[in-house]
Amino acid sequence: MKKSRLSIVIAVIGSCLFFLTNLVAITVQAKEGQQSSLSQADNRIQPVNDAGMGSLPVIPETTKVLSKETTQHLTSISTDGNVYTFSETTVELESISVGDVIVSEKATLAPYGFLRKVTSITLNNEQIILETVQATLEEAIESAHISIHQSLTPNNIQQTSQLAGISLSQSQGELFSYMLTDVVLYDADGNAETSSDQIRANGFIELEIEYEFDLDIDSYTLESLTFLVGITETAELVIQSENVTLPNVNVEIPIGQHTFAPIPVGIPGIVVIPQLIISVGVDGSIQANISAGVTQQLTVQGGLTYDDLGWHSISNFSNSFSTIPPQITSKKFEVQGNIETTLTLLINGVAGPLFNVKPYLLFSLPDT
Repeated sequence: MKKSRLSIVIAVIGSCLFFLTNLVAITVQAKEGQQSSLSQADNRIQPVNDAGMGSLPVIPETTKVLSKETTQHLTSISTDGNVYTFSETTVELESISVGDVIVSEKATLAPYGFLRKVTSITLNNEQIILETVQATLEEAIESAHISIHQSLTPNNIQQTSQLAGISLSQSQGELFSYMLTDVVLYDADGNAETSSDQIRANGFIELEIEYEFDLDIDSYTLESLTFLVGITETAELVIQSENVTLPNVNVEIPIGQHTFAPIPVGIPGIVVIPQLIISVGVDGSIQANISAGVTQQLTVQGGLTYDDLGWHSISNFSNSFSTIPPQITSKKFEVQGNIETTLTLLINGVAGPLFNVKPYLLFSLPDT
């Protein structure tokens, strides 16, 4: 009989997306001990909450900031997000021409605001119908500097959803402290009353998250951008199954999704809203009764910068872990578990910078 083994593989992947003139995607694959390509990034994220402007923004006449007096008459937005219908006109609506950019903070039908370029205007009795396409910050702003340094805290959450079996402590200051109690990652028959065919996760996840976002636009052109994220994680993840036989399982479940309070950045109509998603997943094959896990401490810093020399990725991380001895009665077991953290900044409802880190571990048992 072959001896069972429990092996751990740790990987960290960071990616950043930013919606300006072009969509830029950069993936960072960090290996333990790897140093940042920009040495000054090591201590750039500071645990402060601050958002502000380095200088007064210059907004062109073609950018129309719609106030609550106008957005209260917004009665519908088409399912594709392109057509905005207002029940009656206002002075602000009468000032709009084709080619203008319309901007608004939170509205009833647009809880994250909007940033749209008008392609046509139709009058239908008293209704004003605007056909639009997605606008960019470079079209809406002639020049501006945005600077945000923030530590995320549970107390700043405005909207949240959590999976059954997940509890988030509200009394840990800047610490996101999740408890996982029989969280169902996979259910073969879809019946929550029968547990013998389920893959479940137990344990805890503790996170501290801070980020830095700096942006400079001059003469309608992106001059520089910095998006850095720092994450400190302590976690214990135990994967359990009973009578599950799966040649190929690949599931990832968001256990917590949080939207935070909007951050004014000193530019009329422009707001930044952080969104955080914590997911737990498994990937592999199971013919087993299994209970196995790992305790992990992880520190990650990564992100993206843009300057005169182009785009640069940044990544640093350190990791330590210890295994929880497996309890296995099995023919074969090989499954990868992961805890994934994704931070996205929404800019007037548009997905802006995104950072994703996904450490994972591999449990394996050969045929007996």
